[in-house]
Amino acid sequence: MGYSVGHWDGDSLVVESNGYNDKTWLDSNGHPHSEALRITESYRRTDFGHMELQVTFDDPMVFVKPVTVPIHMQLITDTEMIEFVCENEKDQSHMSPGTSAFDVKVPTEILKTYAGSYDLKQGSRTMIVEILAENNGLFINIENQGKQKLDALSETTFSLTGTIYEFIRYGKTDVKEFRMKAAEFELTGTRRK
Repeated sequence: MGYSVGHWDGDSLVVESNGYNDKTWLDSNGHPHSEALRITESYRRTDFGHMELQVTFDDPMVFVKPVTVPIHMQLITDTEMIEFVCENEKDQSHMSPGTSAFDVKVPTEILKTYAGSYDLKQGSRTMIVEILAENNGLFINIENQGKQKLDALSETTFSLTGTIYEFIRYGKTDVKEFRMKAAEFELTGTRRK
């Protein structure tokens, strides 16, 4: 996944990473990159509970010019950090038994209760998310960018490239929303009527 070196620039921690292969995505929407990718992250704490992060993606094989994304982070107290396990064909042999997200089998009847269209709000933008129950699995399609398989962690919780999707059930069959959680954000998807 690359090599990183950090240094302080005033009150900002700057982390520069390179040495990536082209087998990963830049985000959970599947945006590609090449082996020429360089990422620079600049972390600055603005006050207690708030941090500003600037991430610059520099990849001349994919982008015309470097792309910088500002991320505003806020401390959320009394929460639990979400564990992320990066698996590939080389890592699996080094992992202890039971760490794979791919062992959980969710009954088809339960998966079908999650299927449908949801509105996912991110700031002032609303994205349409389709959840599909197919072939004994659950899939997500955000803004018609193509469906991706969600890996079951439990009957209500699924994972995709480090992002957690938790479906909120009211009773056994009534599902009105899901929570999309990552290190940088938590969003709520509400079932469309």
